[in-house]
Amino acid sequence: MPYESEKPNLAPSAEDLRARIPGWGADLPPEHRRTWQQRENLEPTGAHWSFPDRQPDDPRRERSIEHAMLTPV
Repeated sequence: MPYESEKPNLAPSAEDLRARIPGWGADLPPEHRRTWQQRENLEPTGAHWSFPDRQPDDPRRERSIEHAMLTPV
């Protein structure tokens, strides 16, 4: 493509992408998501979770400085 003084419009618009690609824009605000439903007064599901046992701390092991502890086993 030869150089031209005006920049060509290479990117399709958001509306074109939404119409052409199913699920495009899933990270948009909730009112634009097809699968999002606002729910109020959810009933308890009975799910429960306890923190798993931690890995033993070994000074020879490298770990990420971004995390305060090793991940659970």
